[in-house]
This record gives sequence, C-alpha cells and structure tokens, in this order.
Amino acid sequence: MGGTWTTQNKVRPGVYINFQQKEIEPEGLHRGIVTMPLSLDFGPEQKVIEVSHNTDTLPIFGEELYNIVPIREALKRAEKVLVYRLNTVSEGTKASVTEGNLTATAKYTGTTGNKLKIVVEVESDKFNVKTFIRTKLVDYQQSVSKVEELQNNDYVEFSGTGKLSATAGIALTGGSNSTINENSYNKYRESIEVYYFNACALFDVSDVNIKNAFKQWIKRLREDEGNKTLLVVENYSSANYEGIISVKNGVVLEDGTTLEAKKATAWVAGATAAANTNQSLTYDFYDGAVDVDVKYNYTAIESAINSGEFIFTSYDGKARVEYDINTLHTYSKDKGRMFRKNRVIRTLDAINNDITKIGNDYFIGKISNNEDGRNLLKNEIIKCLQKYENIDSITNLDTGKDVQVLASGDTDVVIVRIAAQPVDGMEKLYMTVEVK
Repeated sequence: MGGTWTTQNKVRPGVYINFQQKEIEPEGLHRGIVTMPLSLDFGPEQKVIEVSHNTDTLPIFGEELYNIVPIREALKRAEKVLVYRLNTVSEGTKASVTEGNLTATAKYTGTTGNKLKIVVEVESDKFNVKTFIRTKLVDYQQSVSKVEELQNNDYVEFSGTGKLSATAGIALTGGSNSTINENSYNKYRESIEVYYFNACALFDVSDVNIKNAFKQWIKRLREDEGNKTLLVVENYSSANYEGIISVKNGVVLEDGTTLEAKKATAWVAGATAAANTNQSLTYDFYDGAVDVDVKYNYTAIESAINSGEFIFTSYDGKARVEYDINTLHTYSKDKGRMFRKNRVIRTLDAINNDITKIGNDYFIGKISNNEDGRNLLKNEIIKCLQKYENIDSITNLDTGKDVQVLASGDTDVVIVRIAAQPVDGMEKLYMTVEVK
C-alpha cells in the first residue's frame, strides 16, 4: 500500500511519499510493460492477456501479431503488453454452423469467427476434420467416426451426436462484436488494477468522457495508491497533470499506413514504458515511420509545447518526438517546470516504487520503530538513491542532508524526507558564434 499524503491521516499500513521541488531544511521495479483496453474482433472477452514479442496471437485473437496494429506498435519498444478485450460475451455473438449431426461454434464472439471454416474428409470408413481460419489450417483431427470424438480447439467448439458426414467446407456465420461503452472501460479499470504496468494507452479513443474518467483513475492510482503509472491519450492537454501524456498528431508508416494521434498512443506508451530513468525520448524517432500525418509550423509547435502536447515532427524522412513532455503546464511552488519532463517523472516514479518496495518488504511490521530501526531504513534509502545517481538519473546527492528518517508523535509512524535532484536531458543548446 502506498500513495501521497498531506497530513498523517492514513488508515492502511503502507509507505506514503510526497515529492516536492524544494530543499530539505535540516531538523532536531521493472520497466517496459504497457496495458491497453481494445475493441477486438476475436479473443477472450473482458480478460487480461499478456502478449510479448514471441506470443502466437493467432489462436488468441484470430490475427497474426503483425496485423494487430496497437499491440504491434506498442511492442516496437515495450517488453510486453497487457491486452484487455473490451467486447462482452452477453452482447456479442459467436459464429456457428451446423451440417448434419455436427455443429461448430466459434470459441469467442466477434466477426473474425465468420472467417472460420470446417472441412470433413473421408478416409476409409472414418473422417479427418480440419479447421481453417481464412486459408490457414489451424487444427487437424484424424480418423474420427462420430461427432462426440472431436476435441475442441483454440478456435471452435464442437457439439452434436452421431456419425460425421463429409463436406468440402462449411463456413461459420453470424459472428458479431458487442458495442463498446463507458461501462466497458469501467470493467477494464477494475480488472487491470491488480497488475503492474508502466503505462496505459487509450488506443483509438476520442470520447472526452472516457478520457476524463481515466484521468480520475490515473490520479487515484498515483496519488492514493502509490501506483506510479502513466496514461497516454490523444489531444487531452487540458488534463494538465504530470501523469498524463497527450499525443497531438500521428505518423505515416513505411508501408503508407497513417496512424493518427489516437492510434499513435500505442507507440508512445510503449516507448515511455521502455525508457529508463536516464533516458529522454526528445528527438527520438518513431520506429518505422517516414513522416507525420499533420505538420505544424514553428509557432504552432511552440504553442503545442507550452500547452503540454507530445508532438511528432518530420525530420529527414522520419518522424521524431519533438519534446518528451506530459500535460502539466500550470506550475506551482511544489511542482515546477521540471515536472512536465517525462524523464524526470520516470526517475521520481522509480524512486517512489523502489522505496515503497523497501518499506513494504523489509520494514513495515518487521523492524522496530526506534533509532536503530530508523537508521537501517535511512541506509537502505541512501543505497537506493545512490543507485540512481550512479546511472545518471539524479545528481548532487548529499547523504548527510538529503535523507532524513525521523520519529513521529505516533509510535508506529516514521517520517521520511528526501531531497532528490533529477538529471534532465540536454534538450536546448544555445550558441553564440563570433565572426572575425
């Protein structure tokens, strides 16, 4: 359990951390995981499915990995994608077909079920039964006499009784997708919260009501529960929040496919999730893109940056990230301009996650709240921060001043104060050239 705090009023045991952009006055996990809720034409309904580069997605979603655009684009950088199919069983329809004694029903709802076909061939006094998706053979059962002997496969379920009869090919029909609404996304958020992930992408979503609901969700995860994940959406700079990235435009891929902003969110989420705490995506290139879909002039790009937009610009036959920023564009004493930088946020989030894990795994409920126990905690926090200093994520760490572990008026409470100076990328280079 974790999150942020304003007063010592938390009920659940846990680690609660605030990051503030100020000095401390002396006083007496793993990256590369993306999740996406998707409307798909086949696959397990309303379940979380883990997909990585070597996953065979054909038996899961009825498509090869390279044909599932959002997953493919995210995996250009991400290690794995936690996919959630938004479509429901109750409102969708499974494709099916009946021929003689045999009925074949698609395993899942959706229009891809209409691309399934069953072939029954005679062999001596028995039959061979083949299942095809489009033209690809995906299941082959030999020497079968009765329907009851058939085994369900990844694509269809067989039913009926009695002897089989030969057929050159019977196509399944009637498969349909359920509609997607706000309740579909509500169920996704409930399901995904128990998983660890670095970024969530809203792929192909323009509905402002859905965006607003996700904003409240991501703020709750980050601030109340200590789950420091990021949300990537299109054209939502009004979020004005360091945990949300707003993609303003899209890209054109090498094969001529245009991915507008609401679809480019998949790559941005994958790249964000995979980037380390010592990396910035500023001027990084979108893998496999040769142009941007919408071009902006100098003034419009400046305006977009000032509004907190993540924008792509065209450069030398490629599409590159102009500035690796989030939507925060109203600054305060505690959250200055550095908090709009995604590299900085990645560093602060990583420190939060590490210290939360240290506290939860080794201290809470295990170590006495006395001077020795607090010194042990301080030493572990210092080692954590030194790790990030060694990889150039933070700098100027003063172990004598920048970490304080203090007693509180409550016997079970420890106050931890940390001053961390994140390292930013070199993103602006000013030169004065003297001409002699």
